[in-house]
Amino acid sequence: KKISNNNMTEKLDEYIKNLSVIFQLVDEGWDIKDTSSGGDVDTHVEFDYDDIKDINQSVIKRIVESDYLPYEKCGLVTKYCLLHGDDVSIWSSMSLEEKSNRIEQATKLVYKVLELPTIPVVKVLDQLKTKGAGGLCIDGGKEIHYKKSCIEDYLWTAEAICHESFHTFEQFCVQNKYRKIWWHKFGITEGMIARWRLNFQAYIGIDENHDAYLQQVVEAFSFSFEKDCSKAAEELWSYIDFS
Repeated sequence: KKISNNNMTEKLDEYIKNLSVIFQLVDEGWDIKDTSSGGDVDTHVEFDYDDIKDINQSVIKRIVESDYLPYEKCGLVTKYCLLHGDDVSIWSSMSLEEKSNRIEQATKLVYKVLELPTIPVVKVLDQLKTKGAGGLCIDGGKEIHYKKSCIEDYLWTAEAICHESFHTFEQFCVQNKYRKIWWHKFGITEGMIARWRLNFQAYIGIDENHDAYLQQVVEAFSFSFEKDCSKAAEELWSYIDFS
């Protein structure tokens, strides 16, 4: 909280990098209370595997139905969709069309893991509306745009998918009544969502003020989430059965 209030960008970046998981980002300075005892009943929708194409459905099913945490599942699903179980070295030789197809599949499946009802329109474009951005969450996550030059880098791509998908999750939470299942599954409290709502109401774009953009609560959560997903994918990858 002190770091944010005092506009300490470098300290915030250092703080985020040293977090083991995203939910350590919110400390007692934010005065956020656990609201896990309140809210709606579980509105979980069954994961639909029927529209999964071009990849092994059974692998996705093993990941999704495992005991891994949601961010671990997102990281693994993203990596599997992008690489299909192969080494990361294949990414650089892949055609733009193939990369775009795999990015679309990964984005849609991360939405499913986060239990988002939206099926996003995913586009890879030469230029984005926001010049300084490599990825954009459009209209509450109805569309996700990625910059063509940025997706040349595999790690950037994998993390951007999780980052932009988490922005959709943030906006979904803000726009809907609090559900206690969000605490039990994702560690999200009503107080956190209240902070997200305030941030979105006065959101600062990357082109407006880069340092201020990085310090925003919704960006800090999304950057932390992408790093947690990426780290989990690397650590758990060797345990996945690709048969």
